[in-house]
This record gives sequence, C-alpha cells and structure tokens, in this order.
Amino acid sequence: MRLRFLCALLLCGLSTAHAFEQVEVKNFAGDNFVFPDQVSGSAVHLLFLSIATDQDNGTVQGDALIEWHKALNEAGAINAKVLAWHFPVIENPPFFVKGLIRRGIAKSYAELLPPEQGAVLFVKNIQRFADAAGVEFDGQPTLMLYTEDRQVIGVYRGAVNDADVAEIVEQLALSGGKQEQSAD
Repeated sequence: MRLRFLCALLLCGLSTAHAFEQVEVKNFAGDNFVFPDQVSGSAVHLLFLSIATDQDNGTVQGDALIEWHKALNEAGAINAKVLAWHFPVIENPPFFVKGLIRRGIAKSYAELLPPEQGAVLFVKNIQRFADAAGVEFDGQPTLMLYTEDRQVIGVYRGAVNDADVAEIVEQLALSGGKQEQSAD
C-alpha cells in the first residue's frame, strides 16, 4: 500500500515537472551564461519566455512580455526579492548572425532590466525545448514563476491582464517575494 502511494505521488510530480534544457549562450551584457543554471539571486524569479519560429511572432511575443514586465513592475512585483529574466528562444540560426540577433534584441530590454538578466536562447530544436519546459508551443508569450530550487509555481500565457497581475502579486507574496515595507 505504501509503495503504491509513493509511486502515485512520484507520477503526479513527474507529470507536472518542468525540466528546462540547459543552454549555453551569451547574455545581453555579452558574458557567458548557462540557462537555467545561472538564473539566481532571489528566492523567486519571473521568467519571461518568447518561444517563436519566426521573427514576426517573436516580435509580437517580445512586445507582449515587455507589457507584462511593465505591469508587474507597476504592481510592485519586481523588486529586490523577485528578479525578472527575459529569454527569447530561437531555433538555431546560422552562427554568424547570433551576435547581431542578441544585440538587436538586447536593445529592446535596455530600459527594463540589467543586461545580465536576459539572453537569447539559441536552441537546436524549439519544440523539444518547449516540451521539456512544459510550455505549449503555440505562439503565445509565457511568464513563469520560478523558484531558486528550480520549481515552476505558476505559468501565465497570452496578453497581460489585471486579474493575472493581481494573482501573480499574490502568489509572489505567498512565496516570499513580497518587498518589505519601510516604516517611515
């Protein structure tokens, strides 16, 4: 009986697991970066993922994720306890254009986050990356709440909306990501 319970528990955990593919790239600052290993610095992270097969959809998703970022920043969700990370995911372009792509996309995020907190993830198989991450590959922007112990505790997709922003703020507060209020 106990063995069946443990097996069922294990199977339930595996069915909802998110295991990101390890990707070695340069971040927006031009430094070597290993995703997801170097996503660190806070207890909870906001991962903004744009997984697209063409430039037009990548641009649409990137713009939507910038709107998500701005809305969450205005709501106080992004702070010293919750770091935001942006990762456009692109299927293996020719090596000689990777730097141009990275620098071009980095300009879009220059006002939003430190360049060390973003990178273009060049992957060999975009469908396999999405499947491993547990993300539908459907042209929609994806926002994940990701803990320091590599657990995904929330997934939000599509355009920003007030209800999801409020839910994310609440989830972050429950997960230790709420900024302390100063006693002035």
